[in-house]
Amino acid sequence: MTQGKLWPSPSTTPAETTATHRWIGVASADHVAIGRAQGFMQVCHDKGSPLRRIKPGRAVISYSPA
Repeated sequence: MTQGKLWPSPSTTPAETTATHRWIGVASADHVAIGRAQGFMQVCHDKGSPLRRIKPGRAVISYSPA
């Protein structure tokens, strides 16, 4: 699985930077590991509407509190 770009590159224009959306998904470490291995996210307790707001090309960071 390839990882997407998390932050704009140094050549990114200010307009592109302000238009960039970043998302943080909070899930258990097991769910993050399974999702990364299989190419999907396990967040929102089966609620689809928050996930539908994530558009292609947006950065998503998975966080797993210990």
